[in-house]
Amino acid sequence: MFLASGGHSLQRTETNLSDETEYATPPSSPDGLTDSGGSPHSMRTGTTTPPSSLIHDFVRVVSADGGDSELTDAKQLSWNINSESEKVVLVLSSSKTLSPSPRVSSSSDPLIHRFGTVVVRGGMAKGLPQSYERFHDIMDKHGIPFVFKPYALEQFSRLLHCRYALVLRRPAGFGVETFVSLISAWLDLVYDKHNDPFATPVEPNAPRNGLHTSYVLDLDFSCIRGTKDVAAKLCEYLSEQYRLFLDRYQLWDKIPWIDAKTDTYLDPSHYIKLLAEYIRALPPSRCAPLFVIIRHFDTLAYGGYVDGAKILNKLLYVLQKNVMARVVSGALLVSNRDDGTVNGCLGRGSPDVPLPCNPAAPYRVKLDWALDLSHHPAFQTAVGFTEDEIEDLDRVLGAALGSKQPPLIERVRAGHIWSAVFADEGWFAAQKTWAGNGQEMCGYDPAQWLRNLGREHAAVAVHPAQQVLALLSEKYGLRRT
Repeated sequence: MFLASGGHSLQRTETNLSDETEYATPPSSPDGLTDSGGSPHSMRTGTTTPPSSLIHDFVRVVSADGGDSELTDAKQLSWNINSESEKVVLVLSSSKTLSPSPRVSSSSDPLIHRFGTVVVRGGMAKGLPQSYERFHDIMDKHGIPFVFKPYALEQFSRLLHCRYALVLRRPAGFGVETFVSLISAWLDLVYDKHNDPFATPVEPNAPRNGLHTSYVLDLDFSCIRGTKDVAAKLCEYLSEQYRLFLDRYQLWDKIPWIDAKTDTYLDPSHYIKLLAEYIRALPPSRCAPLFVIIRHFDTLAYGGYVDGAKILNKLLYVLQKNVMARVVSGALLVSNRDDGTVNGCLGRGSPDVPLPCNPAAPYRVKLDWALDLSHHPAFQTAVGFTEDEIEDLDRVLGAALGSKQPPLIERVRAGHIWSAVFADEGWFAAQKTWAGNGQEMCGYDPAQWLRNLGREHAAVAVHPAQQVLALLSEKYGLRRT
């Protein structure tokens, strides 16, 4: 499980928040919701009249030196959980400000740019990434090459704050997990400023817009397996990731933990919303956008889970609405499940070729307020390796290890591994997100963000990362798992 950048959590800050936090319980509970049974951080719901603003009675106090102090005494926060009448009422107390500690690399060797967009810590390649390793795992290791994706990061940065959740699908083996971990680390506001991989001079440079500006809640729904009660298991998982999030960003003295074992009345769709509202109520020195990543986001809709699709769609519905309302700054939904248009792109040679559409079964996930970037020309080369990137990797390894075998690109061009073109020239015409019910969409046409995305890589084929690394492992006698 990877939380934010690579799953490395920070040391937990012990506080006495549980002794100072109170929760008000309105006299009635809608839909049969009841009190949670006594957790110090339990939250109650009721049907009181919603406030005129999303957060009211929240007072920020400016200290004598002009800086922001904490909440003085107890200040009440309240907001609607969703568009209906459910409401959370909270009373928070004062506490001291703590800054999150940076993530420090385990290696003191510099990260050196070699060829193209390939970087290696220490400069000389000695091995290859393992199949289970992600961005920070690779960055921390000496002699492991990594292919940066600055162009894809630049395109992604142009979609920040576009008020739509973003969707990206690729077949298994292409390396979408590694790309997502790259995005997560790029967004994450916790980093080692003395050893930041995004400061490495790679052309084009990683975009500055969005760099290290966000809290990142990085989830993986494939972790939820073998359960008959999907809602309870999902709440348990979200509660644990909530706890790890507070650990990582040292927010225990600012944000109460939601314990799924005691706060049993909460719906899975409430967790992200509540976390986002707590973050919005932080002092300016700690307040930052919340970006949500969900890997394998559609897993629960399949696999025989009872009510899995219904529960998932409600969570995604609330998340998409919160992104549109800018309560959550952004969301990236990632999957390697074929929706009927992705796996058929294997062997496809041009973006002009009509996309395949052969769903094995009706797709069970509803994404009414999301932009599916899987076939957008700007993200054609975001996942997988292009021929240029394969040649750069071969040169980096060859310079360090040597080989009498011919260039690897010859085997690639001979068809020893798959190639794919996912980009679709008809992508814009196929989108229905903003062309449907204008009243429902509040008129947020994403064209102002989409019109500036690049199209120059639309016809550049990519190859599965795992297959490329397997060929490199064979050529140079390197061990991979």
